[in-house]
Amino acid sequence: MPFDSTIIPVILAGGSGTRLWPLSRAKEPKQFWPLAGDQSLFQQTLLRNHRHIATSAPLIMTHDDFRFLVAEQCRHAGIKPAAIMLETARRNTGIAMAMATLHVAATQPEAILFFQPADHSIRDDNAFLLATNVAIAAAKTGRVVTFGIHPTYPETGFGYIQLGEGLSDTVGAYQVARFVEKPNRPTAQQYLSSGQYVWNSGMFMARADVLAAEFERHAPDVARIARATLQAARSDLDFIRLPMAVLETAPDMSFDYAVMEKTRVAAVVPGHFEWSDIGSWQAMWDFSPKDEWGNALRGPTLVQDANQNFVWAGDRLVALLGVDDLVVVDTPDALLVAGRARAQQIKELVEKVRATAPLLASHHRKEQRPWGDFTVINDTTDCKVKRIRVMPGQKLSLQRHKHRSEHWLVLHGNAVVTRNNDVITLHEGQSIDIPQGAIHRLENAGPAVLEIIEVQMGQYFGEDDIERLDDVYGRDTAEVLPLKKRP
Repeated sequence: MPFDSTIIPVILAGGSGTRLWPLSRAKEPKQFWPLAGDQSLFQQTLLRNHRHIATSAPLIMTHDDFRFLVAEQCRHAGIKPAAIMLETARRNTGIAMAMATLHVAATQPEAILFFQPADHSIRDDNAFLLATNVAIAAAKTGRVVTFGIHPTYPETGFGYIQLGEGLSDTVGAYQVARFVEKPNRPTAQQYLSSGQYVWNSGMFMARADVLAAEFERHAPDVARIARATLQAARSDLDFIRLPMAVLETAPDMSFDYAVMEKTRVAAVVPGHFEWSDIGSWQAMWDFSPKDEWGNALRGPTLVQDANQNFVWAGDRLVALLGVDDLVVVDTPDALLVAGRARAQQIKELVEKVRATAPLLASHHRKEQRPWGDFTVINDTTDCKVKRIRVMPGQKLSLQRHKHRSEHWLVLHGNAVVTRNNDVITLHEGQSIDIPQGAIHRLENAGPAVLEIIEVQMGQYFGEDDIERLDDVYGRDTAEVLPLKKRP
């Protein structure tokens, strides 16, 4: 239904969750994966708002690492954001929400901001819409509204909100009696039995001018740094880049702590829709459809005499025989086998992975780029092989390498190759050598996807061995990290 106020969704898409490793990784976290359907959680959030709620294009808050991933998933969803704001330092939801608030309040003070994490899954759009209508009504009266989810079991991984008295001017909304940290199981069972507590969903709604005033009142340091960051921000293609030098001085503080637990205008709207933050593989099992033996299966799987398992299979068959209560997640470069009851401890496991094999904690073999993607096929001490796809009309940066040479073989399409002063067109089956130190560029000027095999030879193959001389996507040598010695 249409609303008589400007509703601006603010999608918080900067998280880098590790509890869903090895699928979710630092450079491609869970919000960009299709965990609860054919589209990613981020895309589902965009489309839910576009179809049912928003009267304005979304504002997206994300990290600089995800800028092109966000832009590409927006394009596939058919959504054009009002802006994509890029954080260059991670400082929790307090500063992110303050920057979004002040950005909107400067021109649309009476607009209603609807803050939503990009990594949550919601089912039953009608029930979600009913709760949203109540929240909008409460926000119009000057309330800062949070959404609570009626608990269905004694969850110990969520914060809780105790419901206070009902608001006299908004049916279905309540005062907040108190916020409660994650409880132990007996306490969570008491909360569930009482009927007076709801899960804290991390979704919020308020008028921009009201929320700006609450930041000034309860978190003035956050508000001050948010203003300074916005003043120093610069446009970069379709993005607004928020400078690290200012942003990293912000306190690492959640919005709950900065404002919500202190404000006198807090309200909570209970939601009766199925919701999950999909914060662990156990949560994925809970939220997934299951076979008659309680197994939740994704991808090519085969189970026999196996019960209550969660299996995420990639490109190859995963078969289970005579095992129960396991999590099995298969990716091209890492396999996880864990007890479902230990799912919350995967974060500790990832820390060990990060210490011994850091790339496995941060990257997948397939990585997105603004021009397409590449997949690492082989990576040894003296050779690295990639399959590179370049979308029609796109081109890589004009660049050179100090530590490697390259050999390119065209599999599909036609490649326009710049090599020093020469421009050469290659067709399927043709190849070319790029000597170490040569200035070069790969371009797809044709109508079809260009695919090549790249063989790198040398002693170091890191992505930081790229000196960009020209780039249509605004990347430059300032982004390149200092070279690290290859182990």
